[in-house]
Amino acid sequence: MSEASEFDNERELWRTRFNAAITNLSWSYDTNFLCVATKQQIGIINTEEAKVNLLSDLGEIATIAHAPSGLFLASADHQGQVTIWKTDTGEKLKTFKAHTHQVTSITWHPNGSCFCTTANQELKIWDHHGLLQLAYEHPANRITAVDWNPHRHCFTVAFENTILEFDPTEEKTKDQLIVEGIVSFIRWHPHEPCLALGTEKGWVKVYAPSETYEMAGYDGNVKALDWQNKSNLLAATGSNQISFWDNINKENLDPSILIGHKHFVSTLKFQNQKKALVSGDEAGIILFWRPDIKNELIDIARMPSAITAISWSPDDSEVAIGTANGELIILAEPIQ
Repeated sequence: MSEASEFDNERELWRTRFNAAITNLSWSYDTNFLCVATKQQIGIINTEEAKVNLLSDLGEIATIAHAPSGLFLASADHQGQVTIWKTDTGEKLKTFKAHTHQVTSITWHPNGSCFCTTANQELKIWDHHGLLQLAYEHPANRITAVDWNPHRHCFTVAFENTILEFDPTEEKTKDQLIVEGIVSFIRWHPHEPCLALGTEKGWVKVYAPSETYEMAGYDGNVKALDWQNKSNLLAATGSNQISFWDNINKENLDPSILIGHKHFVSTLKFQNQKKALVSGDEAGIILFWRPDIKNELIDIARMPSAITAISWSPDDSEVAIGTANGELIILAEPIQ
């Protein structure tokens, strides 16, 4: 493991600074563009030319999401307005009123044909031109988490303790699942039909086709949750430690613990295809792990302020780090 000097990381490829804390990072699938959002700015970075295109005529930014093709970016503001942009030029293609409340998430269909927006108790599905396909409002519960289900080709949505699924091609909901507590995170395994849930009460559950597993040894509000690609390894955090479970079954529900952070871990993310895990904390420390190899800590980097966002490039060669003081740093992946 290499030592990191203050704000001097040997694997740093590029950095720039925005006007406020970075809230969202979104890569295009071809890795040519990285979109960065603060509450007041959206920047589209051409990663090949290292140029930043700052978009104009914005409200207070709530969230962003890149279309899988990389051709379009969807952004949403606190007034419920959604804008579709052309990624390579920054041209505004369409702006429309999607919701009456702040938009909390945008999730694209993997083929880019449509996207889902959520606000308060309301979900809407739009085609890629911004035409409404489906609208649903829960009678009582607000939306707390969304993920794409790659196995049934639908959006999985948590309305607090109620899980519903929405097929973009149908006007009715699919299955319903009632759980204990308010769900804060949903993650589908990319290759296996296993759904992981984390709640504000501090429990993690995994729903497999024939079994439900309540993971032991976790304490605290689940702030981040992710699967390792092509394995049965699940990581979660809500403190200064990271819990992970490998080869989940009835006899193996106790977590292993990754200890290295001294401060609250704000986010974590596995690589898309490879096996490294990156985590960032409120003191600006970035740790790279291989939890499948004896809980190994493989690298460390130090940032100038608290970590607010992390995103691996689709090919896993780079990782983008956003910080509370508006710094964006792109690091090369560590040697594994």
